[in-house]
Amino acid sequence: MDDKQAEWFRRNLKLGEDWRVDDIDYRVVPLSLSVHVRFAGRLACPICGASCPGYDSRKREWRDLDYGNSKCIVVAEIPRVRCKTCGIHEIEVPWAGKASKLTLSLEQRILYRIRNTPVSVVGKELRIFDRTIWNVIRHHSDMLMRELDLSGLRMFCIDETSSEKGQNYVTSVIDPLCGSVVFATPGRDRSVLHEFRVWLIHHGGGPMKGEGVCCDMSPSYIRGVTETFPNAAIVFDPYHMIQAANAMLEDVRRKSGLKGKDAKGLRFGFIMNKEDLAEKPEYKEKIEEALASYRDIGTAYAVKEALRDFYSIPDPVKARIFLRLLTRYCLRSDQDDISKFGEMLDRHFLGIAAWHDHRINNGYSEGTNSLIQSMKAYARGYANVENMISMIYLKCGTKHPSIRSALLPDGI
Repeated sequence: MDDKQAEWFRRNLKLGEDWRVDDIDYRVVPLSLSVHVRFAGRLACPICGASCPGYDSRKREWRDLDYGNSKCIVVAEIPRVRCKTCGIHEIEVPWAGKASKLTLSLEQRILYRIRNTPVSVVGKELRIFDRTIWNVIRHHSDMLMRELDLSGLRMFCIDETSSEKGQNYVTSVIDPLCGSVVFATPGRDRSVLHEFRVWLIHHGGGPMKGEGVCCDMSPSYIRGVTETFPNAAIVFDPYHMIQAANAMLEDVRRKSGLKGKDAKGLRFGFIMNKEDLAEKPEYKEKIEEALASYRDIGTAYAVKEALRDFYSIPDPVKARIFLRLLTRYCLRSDQDDISKFGEMLDRHFLGIAAWHDHRINNGYSEGTNSLIQSMKAYARGYANVENMISMIYLKCGTKHPSIRSALLPDGI
């Protein structure tokens, strides 16, 4: 046995003073090496720490990071001790988690690689089965969520995405103060709010502590929030409101007869705000010409910009008055799409106006959704919803201040 190799493995496995590298066994077919490790420390109960006699030992093996082109296996006889107080227990090893068949070094490499690489590719690189990688992902996402403390949660955002194109929706709950996903579950109906209420209580939160819940205008979410968090104000996200205004403007444009060469590039220009449009002269001139030539488009564009202005009014009372006037203006319009938009504003008036009281939005949710979409893109979708939820927790659930996992690499 080479002393330098033995020292390298001692450091890599973080053996400390209680363990020794006893032997390194090489094999040519298949190309592999086994690192034999021996316990040389004081026997103590892993529960209470008291010195106690040995009971027996069990031979165990762990897969480690490859050593060059060779598969590396760590082999050790793990003592079990008999404690008068705690009973019979196996002592803990410093190189692997309890019941794991992989070393911590290999698990950390897996967690690092799956940040931007499909599981199937990581499996080929590390020469391990995909199901083994998913076991690691699920294990560490479960560990993260066990650390989660929601006792300080006062508001949250709700958003959904699909695991595959148009299939198997997953609802995520995000803490807007840190941008971390604190809950994810299959589905997008009102039952997900009931599930979150149970989860919230289990993690130290109270079912009635929410001051504001930010979501889109989904009837299922609205009903779910009303049933499970009756004291929380529903806040409709500005992003989805502007999106609805842009959709109304596009409907008006289609019905106006503006098409062909005259409409080229206008769709993108119409959704830009006035400030950004001023910096795009190639769009600005065409937009102004269309607004002057098509009255309905001009009116719809003015409504869309007025809604943007609503969110920039600093005084909540004045903002409510402004929104009420805008709603009445739309309701009186002789253009069907604008009047329907006015009906929507009237129907959801309290939730839209509540933004000025709570100032929460789904900006973090949309950022999280973008991260999930990129995650889905390189994974080519997730046939297993539970696997997707585990990845969401790992990639989007680590920003919460109560999460402190030393094994997760930075930026996961």
